[in-house]
Amino acid sequence: MTIQQQIEAIRLLKLLSAAHKQMIGRNAGSALLMETEEFLTECGHPPLDRVEHLRTELRQHCHRYYCLDAPNVSDDVFDQLFNELLGLEKRNPDLLTPDSPTQVVGCQLCKKEAA
Repeated sequence: MTIQQQIEAIRLLKLLSAAHKQMIGRNAGSALLMETEEFLTECGHPPLDRVEHLRTELRQHCHRYYCLDAPNVSDDVFDQLFNELLGLEKRNPDLLTPDSPTQVVGCQLCKKEAA
């Protein structure tokens, strides 16, 4: 399974998880997402790979939004990616870094360029 296929599978599972939460409560949806993460880890794709991918993608989106004034994803898509990263970092605190998009306000690249 390619990385892109994995990303699409995760997004689909998140949609299913959201529907599941509405049907039987919040904890059930969270359990489904955690089971998905465990499955990907067992298949040789640990959370670190996904965390690094999300950080790179979010940094690119932040740069386009804040520095270039040319966003290429909707706020909803950005929020989904951000919340996925936030959840992974909460469940795997050892993966949390000070430069993560979840720990930084705005775009650090813009701030460095302006200095």
